[in-house]
Amino acid sequence: TNAPADGLDVLLDRLGLAGVVDERIGDAGKPDGMGPAVDRLLAEHGIADEPGRLLRVGDLWANDLRAPRERGCATAYIDRFDLRQGPADARAATFEELYGAVRAWASGTAVN
Repeated sequence: TNAPADGLDVLLDRLGLAGVVDERIGDAGKPDGMGPAVDRLLAEHGIADEPGRLLRVGDLWANDLRAPRERGCATAYIDRFDLRQGPADARAATFEELYGAVRAWASGTAVN
């Protein structure tokens, strides 16, 4: 997120996700900072040859999803206003509506 890193743990805890998110990146400098962040994560986790094992969820397509999608990562778009600004493996108006797609991705089945 471009939001300050402070407070991310509280938010993830409130959503019940604190124990399952591998890394939190605040002050990301998106959109320019997204590509390098994705490249680093793919390399550090040894999945550069399997980018679909990284799922990026975001609500601003250009900031959040363009760079991961270009690298072959799975993407889930929180498209509150049905803007359809770009392709995504899953799309919904709210994060909660994406839970099924996230579960499918985590279990190794198709996101969409």
